[in-house]
Amino acid sequence: MRTIKTHQYKDKILLLGFNSDLTEIKLSKGITIRKGTEEELNEIYDKIKYDNAKNQQFLVEYEYLESNESTFPKKLFRLLDDLNIFFKIFIEGETKVAYALRHLYSNGEFQSIGFVTNPKVRTYFLKDFFLDPSDSERIIKLWDKYQKQSENKTMQISLRRFLFSIEKHEHEDQIIDLIIAFEALFVRIKENKISQKMSERVAILLSEATNREKVFNFLRDAYNTRSQIVHGSSFELNSMNSKEKYLHLSGIVNTLSDLLNQCFYLKIVDFTEHSSDELIEELEKRLKTNS
Repeated sequence: MRTIKTHQYKDKILLLGFNSDLTEIKLSKGITIRKGTEEELNEIYDKIKYDNAKNQQFLVEYEYLESNESTFPKKLFRLLDDLNIFFKIFIEGETKVAYALRHLYSNGEFQSIGFVTNPKVRTYFLKDFFLDPSDSERIIKLWDKYQKQSENKTMQISLRRFLFSIEKHEHEDQIIDLIIAFEALFVRIKENKISQKMSERVAILLSEATNREKVFNFLRDAYNTRSQIVHGSSFELNSMNSKEKYLHLSGIVNTLSDLLNQCFYLKIVDFTEHSSDELIEELEKRLKTNS
């Protein structure tokens, strides 16, 4: 029988589009945002191509245990995904992660074992996020809530599809992923009238900050567009020229992303302890009360 050994790793992940007057923020056990040393940063800069990434000052240091069952760093890539989703939901600007130096504890010290890149992440960014020291506690609390929610299977599916939509380039693919994310979060398995139920529940959840009727109508229409894309049967899309189609679909993608972002924020912050079924039950109560 093959023995599975556990190894200790310390990875240093370059933070893109992030700045602060703080020198260190401990997000959670084993995960710390801190200013990188000149030596650490230059080691990363030597391995990346994009000049706009070569003036960044902060790292996420990730220390963890992982078995030798696979040469693929599963925990590291899971954290990269989680950080990119978290930043998208809770942080203004274009903060993201894609590059990491890997270190393995051996012979009494951490030794460099390579450099990894997440090729799906678009590393170009225009706007930095500045974390005010007074806001650090809020970020830590939000990260704790996010981690609790991301362990939920339904949320995992929804968050993963949201991330897919960010990483992809084709608007049709983005719309498909975004609608799946909404379905996973707001529709029970084997429910009928999926478009109606999804649209109603999202609209009532966001009703304090948005126009309920407009959100319902938009989501219902977006769901129909998604179905037409999947089945290749959209007369409206087929009749558009390339520029018209681009503008039309990009508008749908942007609005879907914004609405889903708001839904995640409320689910994670206001319904932290609710399962997806419990959230749906609460929304159904609101629909009956406000019908």
